[in-house]
Formats: sequence, C-alpha cells, structure tokens
Amino acid sequence: MRPLALAPTLRQVRARALRRPANTDWFESARELDETYARQFLSNLRAGADHLRRVVPGQLRLWKWRAGRALGQPSLAWLPVGSLVLFTAACGLVSQDGGLGGPLGKSASLPPLPGLSKTRLPEPKKRADAPWSYVLPVDHGVRVDESGKGHFRAPRFHGEHNGIDLLAPVGTPVFSACDGQVMSGVSRSFGHWLHVICPVPTSYRKSGGPTSWASFFYAHLAEADIEPLLWQDVTRGQRLGSVGKTGNADGANVQPHLHLELIVQQNQRAAMDEHHLGSDQSSVGAAEFFAATLEKECLDPFGFRPKSQLLRRARRLDPFVALSCLSDHKPDFRRAPAPLDLASEAWDRYYVAEAFNVNRGPEDYNSRR
Repeated sequence: MRPLALAPTLRQVRARALRRPANTDWFESARELDETYARQFLSNLRAGADHLRRVVPGQLRLWKWRAGRALGQPSLAWLPVGSLVLFTAACGLVSQDGGLGGPLGKSASLPPLPGLSKTRLPEPKKRADAPWSYVLPVDHGVRVDESGKGHFRAPRFHGEHNGIDLLAPVGTPVFSACDGQVMSGVSRSFGHWLHVICPVPTSYRKSGGPTSWASFFYAHLAEADIEPLLWQDVTRGQRLGSVGKTGNADGANVQPHLHLELIVQQNQRAAMDEHHLGSDQSSVGAAEFFAATLEKECLDPFGFRPKSQLLRRARRLDPFVALSCLSDHKPDFRRAPAPLDLASEAWDRYYVAEAFNVNRGPEDYNSRR
C-alpha cells in the first residue's frame, strides 16, 4: 500500500518560494517612486521653512502696524495676525508644486503679495519746538548679546544698568543731544567717553530757583573729536565722535554700541562735577521734578510708558524716554545689518505707547494727524 504523503511544513513552503523565480519589477518601481516623492516632500518642506524665515517677520510687523492704524485701537491690532501667519505658511509650503500634485522636477514660484514688500511708511515730521536732538543718525534699538541686555535698569552684576546701550556699527557718528558744554576723556572701563551738559528746558525745571542742568554721559566710543579734559562749547547735533568697542566693551561677546546715561542736577556746577558713578545712587529734587514733568507733558498724553514702569533710578532718568519726548526727530527703528542683526532688539519690547509707534517716536503721532 502506498503511504499517505505528509503535509509540507512551513519551512519547506518558504524554501520552495525562495527557489521559485519571482517578478519583483513592480516592487522596485514602487519603492523608487516612494523615494522620489519623499525627496520632493523634504525639498518642499525646507523651501517652505526658508520662505517663512525670510518673509513672516517683516509682514507681521507691517500688518500689525496697518491693523493698528485702521482699527485705531492697539489692543485690536493682532486680529489679522493669526490669519496672516497661516496664509504665509501655506504659501511657503506650496511654493514648490512637486509634492502637491505638480510635475516632478519642476517648481512654481509664488508671486510676492502685492503692496507688502514695497510699502513705505510716511516720513515723520520733525518737531520744530523740541529742545534736544537724538544722539545717533540711525536707530538699531537696544543691544542684546551674550554679555547681557542693554535696556535701562537691566540686571547687572553690580546691581542695575544705569543707562541704555544703543546698538550701532563701529564708526557710526555720535552727536550732541543739546546746546551746552562738552568734555572728553579715556578710562579703563568706559574707554573713550564724552560728558555733555546743558540747561534743562524751561518747562522742565522749577521756576524761581536755580537752573537745573542735564548731564549726558557717552561711553565706549572708537574716538572723540573733542580735546580731552577741557570744557568747550557744543551745539545740538554737532558731531562728537563715533561708536566703538572700547573699555569693557572690547570683548568678543559684546557688540558695538553707544552707552548713554542721563542725570539731572540742580545747577551747572553740579552737572560739571557729575562723575556718573554707579555706586552713587543719591537723588536730587531737580531730577524728581524733571521726571514728574516728563510724565505730565509726554508720557500721560501719549500713553507712553516703560513696560517695567521704571522711569528713573535716583537722579538718573531713562535716556530713551527723555530723548523720545524732547528730541526733534528720532530715526525709525531698523534692524541692524548682519552680523549685528541678532543683537538688535526693537523698542516695543520694552516700551508701549497708545498714540504712536514707539519704534518711530512721538513724531509718528504728528504724521498721522
């Protein structure tokens, strides 16, 4: 009798399948197609990310400003921002059509949004009645780098920052803030420095008493155009030197900037003798009156405030607030050119105003009228 054939085991079935030639062309084609689509998708993803990085920040600021102008309420200025971000993201991801139904190997560039990249803000009007001038011809905002932040009263190892650090490329001209007197010098910590003093505007000092004086201190200049250690007359807007990296700002992790301080003293002699020492945090009545008048004449009418609510430190005042209120023209903020762009922080990070754009200054209010 013929024995019954045993059923093949799973191992035997696998062995026979491996010995049998198979047509795998379809599998190889599918795998190559998947790899092509994957490469195209990654390429589109990178292109979209690059598009977002280049386009979104500028469009975001522009649409925020336009919305604030149109709505007339800063609190509503962010309404269109969410839709703008989503729309820009979609534009970036479809800027290469290959991964979304277009022909492989071909790309289609998305045309620029009309009117956004070429729109210019109106030129602010200078204030003819302003007693002071801005100290730089450009405004690249506050210095923020590896060594720390440069806003007024920023944390420091010795306590708090007594002034502001105005970011600017080396060689940028430095101007006198007011009509008065100036002296220059050199020290280990401040490098090349300038001391400018001038009478406080009449409406910002008490009537019937001695004339209070403002004392401006400039530090870390590359060079000074003023003869050292000798008081001489100076006029508002006169060039005094240029921005540098001297003194304790010469480190590789410190970006070039102008360190600026403002102190109000009770008379000219006290302003001349002012050494701007950080260890001296005494106050004087003239500085308190100046700050109170600044709030009454500028901050309150415009809704202008430091977000920290810290306008002064003893006899020292926030130089940015004082110059914004009393200068004839503050340059519009523009992010610094590379490689300083990463250290350039806009003023609206630290200040807020209801009536004007703090990155442009109070003259922006006049431009809207």
